[in-house]
Amino acid sequence: MPQRSPVDESLKQTGLPDGAIVLNIGIALQYAFAQPDVKCWAPYLEMGKELWASAEYELHSLLCDSAARAPKKWLEDVVSGDVRELAVSILTILVASLHVPPSIAVPIAALVVKKQLSAFCRRKSRKPKRTMSQIIDERRPRERKKRNT
Repeated sequence: MPQRSPVDESLKQTGLPDGAIVLNIGIALQYAFAQPDVKCWAPYLEMGKELWASAEYELHSLLCDSAARAPKKWLEDVVSGDVRELAVSILTILVASLHVPPSIAVPIAALVVKKQLSAFCRRKSRKPKRTMSQIIDERRPRERKKRNT
């Protein structure tokens, strides 16, 4: 019997299917910039799917060698190391480079780790209609101009 990777073992213990993680991405997007007392309903799953598609495309271009359909060379040490290092690397890219709020970056990183980076890179991602920045910026509160009175 093949030995399970630490990632597979950890994710099996959580029992979360991909759909639940995508739902959490949508919920995080809805409430990332909301006031603490705001409660509402939104199409969380659809929002999560759209944001995940954009994240998948953008992360694929940063992490994967499209010709080899494998992780880029600079990721070899991270991939062969501890799963926490991979998760931290993906979180750092999302938060520092792509300006994704941590509340949204965590479930996205979890989904990439769950899919395993080598399998993630083998998939061909399609360019979405909107970028992650466009989707997230749509939710950011706008500054209101003060009136001169």
